[in-house]
Amino acid sequence: MKKTIQYLKTHFLKSLAIVCALAFAAQLSAQNWPGAPGGGAPSGKGGPAQMNIGRFYGKVVDENKKGVGYATVELFGMSFDSVAKTMKEKLITGQITEENGDFSLEKLPVMGEFTMKISFIGYTEVTQKVSFGLAPPKGAAPGGGAPAGGMPGGGMPGGGGFPMGGGSFEKDLGNIKLVTSATDLKEVTVTAQAAQTTLALDKKVYRVDKDASTAGGNAQDALKNVPSLSVDLDGNVSLRNGAPQIFVDGRPTTLSLDQISADAIESVEVITNPSAKFDAGGGTAGIINIVLKKEKRLGYNGNVRAGTDTRTGYNAGGDVNARGEKTNMFISGNFNRNKGYSDGETYRDNFPSPNAPRVYSTQLIDNTMEGYFANARAGFDWFADNRNTVTLSGSLTRGPFEPKDELTVLADTFASDNTSILNTNSYVRNTLQDRNFRNLGASAQFKHLFPKEGAEWTADVNYNRMKFFGNSNYETLYEGGVDSKERQKGEGSGSFITVQTDFVNPLNKQMKLEGGLRGSMRNNKNDNSNFYTDPNTGQEVQVTSLADH
Repeated sequence: MKKTIQYLKTHFLKSLAIVCALAFAAQLSAQNWPGAPGGGAPSGKGGPAQMNIGRFYGKVVDENKKGVGYATVELFGMSFDSVAKTMKEKLITGQITEENGDFSLEKLPVMGEFTMKISFIGYTEVTQKVSFGLAPPKGAAPGGGAPAGGMPGGGMPGGGGFPMGGGSFEKDLGNIKLVTSATDLKEVTVTAQAAQTTLALDKKVYRVDKDASTAGGNAQDALKNVPSLSVDLDGNVSLRNGAPQIFVDGRPTTLSLDQISADAIESVEVITNPSAKFDAGGGTAGIINIVLKKEKRLGYNGNVRAGTDTRTGYNAGGDVNARGEKTNMFISGNFNRNKGYSDGETYRDNFPSPNAPRVYSTQLIDNTMEGYFANARAGFDWFADNRNTVTLSGSLTRGPFEPKDELTVLADTFASDNTSILNTNSYVRNTLQDRNFRNLGASAQFKHLFPKEGAEWTADVNYNRMKFFGNSNYETLYEGGVDSKERQKGEGSGSFITVQTDFVNPLNKQMKLEGGLRGSMRNNKNDNSNFYTDPNTGQEVQVTSLADH
């Protein structure tokens, strides 16, 4: 009985010491480094504050896989003691687990190796090594510490830079089991490093969010820098000499590539052998899946951007994200105005049969393209716990395009001697088009992560509706003849609803098991009609033989 009381007293005092140490460290950090978030030092004073962006999370369970609430979770790192001139272990942060056993340690330094200790009354204490896979710079202390001149627990000494293309700074440590009997536990080290190109079992992933050359452009500009893809001058994408299917966030979309802002893209997945999880009619060329950005840092953050080009085109955009422990809200918007010019000349000399006259013609063409597109996207995430997430999101895209062409044709007809000109014909044809599109999308998604890496279950509903309409006006002016006017009108709409659920379970590094259900409903409507202006009455007349519905 006395031993039990003494153990309870020791555990209580230990938990109280953790809380006091954390409060004292936060107060000391706020006094020493005012204005530096997360208690880090400002850049150039011992370590940049932005290095405290790591997060370890997981769940403490007992031998029956039930969550252990109110267990003590402590994270230690090595820091330099300026008095003793030696490295000493220091408490970085700690937490008491929730009732279901969940814990989440946030705003951690990302460099070095840490020691995590988990304890609870009646169970053997668990000690394991954890890290984000980033080694500290030469001369820096493990666990985010720094030697003289560096802020302990703050990152790199002397205001070191952020590692470009670094690894993931959110690590799921899985289910950590506490046992009632003494057991020697093996050391666990969590390491990861993100590369520009990642090869998965069924796809290749290319990071494009750090490519400065695509800023202010659209998805066509982003895909031009992706290996194995080819984008022609008209913006058509080819993969393995075929036209791939375009997906956004793993689902089909009615948007074209020039209607997706490059600033909103995080990565591009090239799937050359798609399974039925994506679409049974994926085609022989494969699938290009465009993954959009979603901010993961806690707190409020955002950015604005603007740009222009030599053809008087311009773009602007911005996004805002607010993330808490249980919720995440995001909204983004982009506007892009394009303007282009082109001209060309064509000379043609026809040498027909001896009984037909020779014709020499010249064609001059001037083309102007103007248009813009704008899109907005907003969403909400609810983190029920570390492994269950519900997401609601919506998007709106619209824009018009106005191509203009002027074609001038001059034709000379020669006599049989091919030297004298019998007559000359010329005309000018003006083409004015206006094309408009609208797109509305909404989705509801659920995602559950299993403790096993790569194993997950997802379920979602996606809705997409689009509309397009436009006119093409053709006016031909003949020299010495009767002018003609024609008009083409096209409009249409479409919508689809997709309901899908999928389960993924990696068996080993070379194999994985997938299963799921998918249902979709599509509805499309198109109307096209042609008209000409009667030169005698000046009234517009429909050509019924060229109309379809």
